[in-house]
Amino acid sequence: MGVMQELRIPVVIAFDQLEDLLLARRNDDAHKTAETFFAGIVKAMHQLDGISFLVFAERGLWNRFIPSLDGYIQDRLNNPVHVPGYGTIKCMKLDAPPFELVRKVVLARLEPALRGLPNFKSLPVFYPFTLEQIDRIARTEPTLRDMLQQFRHFFDKIVYGAESESINEIAPSSSGQTSSVGYHVDSVELEVPQDQLPEGVRSMVILDTTPEGRMGKEAQIEKAELRNSLAIGGEFKNESAAELKEEKRIQELQPEALSQLWAKEFSLAKEQLTPEGALAGATKELQAGLGSLLHLCHDQGIKVGPWRLQHVVSEWTFGDHPTYGAITLAHWVCRDGQPWKVGIGLFLANGQGKSRDLAVKLSAWDLEPAVIDHLILLRPEADMMLVGKGKQAWQDMEKKGRHSRMEPLTLDGCASLYAFPRILASLAEGLVEGQPLPNLANLVQEKCEKLLEQICMPVQGE
Repeated sequence: MGVMQELRIPVVIAFDQLEDLLLARRNDDAHKTAETFFAGIVKAMHQLDGISFLVFAERGLWNRFIPSLDGYIQDRLNNPVHVPGYGTIKCMKLDAPPFELVRKVVLARLEPALRGLPNFKSLPVFYPFTLEQIDRIARTEPTLRDMLQQFRHFFDKIVYGAESESINEIAPSSSGQTSSVGYHVDSVELEVPQDQLPEGVRSMVILDTTPEGRMGKEAQIEKAELRNSLAIGGEFKNESAAELKEEKRIQELQPEALSQLWAKEFSLAKEQLTPEGALAGATKELQAGLGSLLHLCHDQGIKVGPWRLQHVVSEWTFGDHPTYGAITLAHWVCRDGQPWKVGIGLFLANGQGKSRDLAVKLSAWDLEPAVIDHLILLRPEADMMLVGKGKQAWQDMEKKGRHSRMEPLTLDGCASLYAFPRILASLAEGLVEGQPLPNLANLVQEKCEKLLEQICMPVQGE
């Protein structure tokens, strides 16, 4: 390492696919193995100067696991790094590539395959796809790898008139688990040359890795020693007084205070939604609240029975109706299973608008390429019956073998969705820019347990 440092050659050790380690924590032995792994990284960082460790994991799993580690391990893993031009970084979020880059990747993959065709020059640039289809996949899939799998699957369907043989049908079992055979995936890794990358392709945000509780005395001593001993480029890494004060404020935010804030906003929301017609009028606000709730569940690793969130699209719009044509997309996954792409819509219209609302929501099934495997419609519990055109549309949908269900939405459930963005805004007030929200997992699971089960795949115990 001394030689490498003298030659200014960086040394990086990267651990990928950490989900296998974090998901194995179902017994004491697995938990001990995981803790030993992270303790080993910390020990190496103490004894070997100049090594940088990169750890790749799903954000939700990471944020659920790290707070359970010993304080000294958390502190070392959360230790920020000073990067010239980027500032102090604790964690990087690897976002899905933007539409413009996805379009370039698709073009690069299609052109060699189509160049040998006799009518190659007369074909549309993105044949057999359209720009709208490329945009749909880019906006609804979480990673470039998932996007390329979808493009391959859709290519087979368009060109050969059949579903890709390498992707197997999956269905929920009676226990609520996902049963699947698994599938083989061709290599989809692709390096885009540096000179073709547009500016701003990569984005970076600071994520929540703050411990939930206070650290013990031993951990605090260790933290102080590390702050005094670590230096990068000759400059000590000291947190500002404002950062320390903010960290202390968040750690001291007690569950009682969170419950009081929830009760206040919940009561106000319930009062505003009680008048007749208020629910239908607040459809957009409720849909936004649903997206915010699921995003937080994803970020903080909140599980619903055996299911966890792998990806969330707060609001997916389609069709020509500004209110009815909107659903939230949630990719729910079980351990060792393929994710179910669940569309969740608020079916709140009354009177003559009821059948139109339902028809627009069900048209989400007709989008190509498909964006959902399962559709959940939340309907006020006092008006769950379908008649006439609505009943016929639902029966036609069922005849096509599409997985859909309606869930009764209570006034309390509506109030929770309506209040949630306001609760997040209240918590965010006064935070230093970039400072993450406190951990709300316990509060959300306590207040929204029933609602979360309604917007998830069937939960019948682990």
